[in-house]
Amino acid sequence: MNAKRMRLSDVANIYTGVNPKSPKTAFGEGGCSWVMVEDLKQTAVAQTARRLTPEGMKRARISPAGTIFFSRTGTIGKVGIAKEPMAPSNNIIAVEFRRDLVLPLYGMYCLAALRAELETAAEISVYRSLRLEEFRRFQIPVPDLEWQRRAAEKLEILHGAAEEQRKNLADIQEASQAFFMKSFSAAIEAVIGKAAGVDKTEGVPLSSAAELKLNGALKKKGLDSAACFYVSTPQLDNWEIPWDTVPVKETDALSAERYQLQRDDIVMNRVNQENRVGKCGWLLEDPSGPAVFAQNTLLIRANRKKVRPGFLFAWLLHPYVRQYLQSNARRSTSFQCRLTQEALTQLPLPEVPLEAQRHFETEYRAYFAYARNSRRALEILEAQQNAWYDRIRRLAQEEAAAGESAFSRGSRAEETPASYEKGRYWTAPSGGVFFYDTQLECFQVPFQEGFALTTDQLPQGEDVQFLPPLRKADDPRYGELSHFRLRREGPEGWRFIRMEAAAYRLDGETGEAADLLEREGLLSEQEDFGYIRHEGPLCPHAGETAAELLMEEEILDGYSRLSRLPGAAASFLRLLSPFQQAVYEEFLLSMQPLTCHMVENQMELRRNRTPFPERGLQDVIAAVRLLENAGLLEFRQGRELEFQTKDGRDRILDHRGRPVGIRIWLWAAPKGGRT
Repeated sequence: MNAKRMRLSDVANIYTGVNPKSPKTAFGEGGCSWVMVEDLKQTAVAQTARRLTPEGMKRARISPAGTIFFSRTGTIGKVGIAKEPMAPSNNIIAVEFRRDLVLPLYGMYCLAALRAELETAAEISVYRSLRLEEFRRFQIPVPDLEWQRRAAEKLEILHGAAEEQRKNLADIQEASQAFFMKSFSAAIEAVIGKAAGVDKTEGVPLSSAAELKLNGALKKKGLDSAACFYVSTPQLDNWEIPWDTVPVKETDALSAERYQLQRDDIVMNRVNQENRVGKCGWLLEDPSGPAVFAQNTLLIRANRKKVRPGFLFAWLLHPYVRQYLQSNARRSTSFQCRLTQEALTQLPLPEVPLEAQRHFETEYRAYFAYARNSRRALEILEAQQNAWYDRIRRLAQEEAAAGESAFSRGSRAEETPASYEKGRYWTAPSGGVFFYDTQLECFQVPFQEGFALTTDQLPQGEDVQFLPPLRKADDPRYGELSHFRLRREGPEGWRFIRMEAAAYRLDGETGEAADLLEREGLLSEQEDFGYIRHEGPLCPHAGETAAELLMEEEILDGYSRLSRLPGAAASFLRLLSPFQQAVYEEFLLSMQPLTCHMVENQMELRRNRTPFPERGLQDVIAAVRLLENAGLLEFRQGRELEFQTKDGRDRILDHRGRPVGIRIWLWAAPKGGRT
């Protein structure tokens, strides 16, 4: 692929915005949007914090739709693309690309990928600033327009999906706190002192229910130092502290022992600016080595005989506690605040029976598990974004080899080199990206993908399950749970794997299969069935595709959830539309509770990454509710989140304009089954 390095001044019209001289009359209503640095979020700029008046527009410089905005002062390199005519401030560089050379969306992501190089060109005086002349001289890679389009589309999809995951994480936190306040509203109101006109506060002091340590470990190198996970302010975000975000630092051996952390400890920010004092984090998992809390933080360890860690952590996030801590913090002339022993020990804690706390904590931890999965998905999406940014950076750093056609129009198999990250994602030679299913411990790909995939192209050391197409209820194989997998062990080693479905202790029954599942198998989250693994060596012929190998095998009859349905339920199922039957098959096959958007995504995967004809998420929701009313699915209260369309922009709303909440359903086991 030929990619030229060209100056920005040769491929775009470049200028800075103009600030109005009379802000009082320039800002208001009636004019176009006024774009500031904080409005740039690496996506289309559709709404801004401020707008101009018609009078303000006379002095401003209006950029047309499709203009790329680049921040040049303070924070260098924030980007956005104008969705409509807009006026940038003088802290922003406007870039109108020549569309015969550079597509605007590619140009935006190209500047984002090369942000570090542009930052090094910024001058440092009172604040950082990138001169317009320096920006115009900067060179970017300019590949052919088809490659630009493909790269921009991939990055746009990944960015939208990542933003949706960030929104999900924020919504999970909000929903978990709402769950706490709803569960203990009376006890909370008693502490706050507003219930039934009560003026005094009620509750027990924190010191009577938890251990407090105010001074943590200092970083120290020396002969007697010890390497420890070092939990400090950056890891405290009013949520779980993931150990993979905690750095390892050296501290003296005595501090390593005195300030040691353990599972379910809560670490709080003790010394910081007012808006950060009191932020905390919860350790839900044991560290893989010694761990300590830092000097400017404090430790809160629940006395389990008096308070549950989850209940205590949720209370520490309550707005009343935040206000209490900030009101009682001591201030200094350096704008710093610090929490005192007295303020913390007297913090009132709602009086709630321990059994009620324990029940709450069980449900409360589910929010963190859901967020953990969302965070893993976000990490994968960000890794994919960085992979595309790396490609753009390589184009900027290397001269393209003559005749190279890795991204040529004629061969999709050469679009994207096959690559994978163990246990996370796999980019197949076709360019399709498939994510690792942590529950099933494999990559799931459409069966159709196997026709273009030879055995030597499989990711090494990973199971790959090829999903069969969706079936109708009158198909004898409908809902069949057993399946095949392939695994490449090395350059000339393959394994064929049969995943045999088996019941797990239904109605308290025991047996060899149930014992084997418990010892070695994969159990569903509902613990009603699981998979027993059978594998052996495989010797494929040269060039033989994965699909050809799988078509030679025959799945044996085995356990099926469908066989546990009463006859009336099975008859009802056959009266449904093919689409509704397909929705239910996904629940028959699932290893864990499903949400509607998960069903839609999985159905697309089984249809070789194409949607069901003229069907969308709302149709999935309607089908799920029908199946729930028929007693075939069991509803569980899920997280009150909001769906977004796949471009991450438009929310799906109900008939009253409210966001549709995510609900969780399980496969139901109706009584009176046929087996």
